[in-house]
Amino acid sequence: MTVFSDSAIIIGMKDIIKTFETHITTVVGDRVDISMKAGRQPYKNKSVIYVDIPYPEQLGLMDRPPYGSKKGDGTPEDKQWAEYNKVEKATQLMVINACHDEIAAAYGVPPSRLRYKFSRRAGCGCGCSPGWLPHTVQSSGKLSRLTGTGVNIWINGMNDNKRAYLDKIKADREAREAEKLIGAGI
Repeated sequence: MTVFSDSAIIIGMKDIIKTFETHITTVVGDRVDISMKAGRQPYKNKSVIYVDIPYPEQLGLMDRPPYGSKKGDGTPEDKQWAEYNKVEKATQLMVINACHDEIAAAYGVPPSRLRYKFSRRAGCGCGCSPGWLPHTVQSSGKLSRLTGTGVNIWINGMNDNKRAYLDKIKADREAREAEKLIGAGI
């Protein structure tokens, strides 16, 4: 069980109201270190859960399909992307469920009443901010979108493959910057 710490950190426009101690979960047999933070965005009323964990190929579940297909065109690549997206959402939901009690506490909702629905347009209407929308179970059994809190939650997961991927990106960026400096004669 993780506990809240009382640190209040300002990051950009987001007021981080709670941070969670890092804990470890297993996603499809792979150890993933999880960290969470909950923040209030005063100009927004809706709540979103953003999940950044290793991609399916970094978890050894499947390869990333080739680019170039258009959603719904019925090509083999389109079908591969549909399967890839199912796997990606399933692994994200595993991580959310591992953090379920902490998420419920951040929203002030009993854990038994909290459910999640994925939305490509959770944070923005253009689709640039996919995430999970928290819903509560009403007494009638219907789901109702959780609103009025303005609290967003960011879940970050890391495994060895994702660390290696990020290290490679960082090394490539540093090499490009060094080449620019050498080319400029500095």
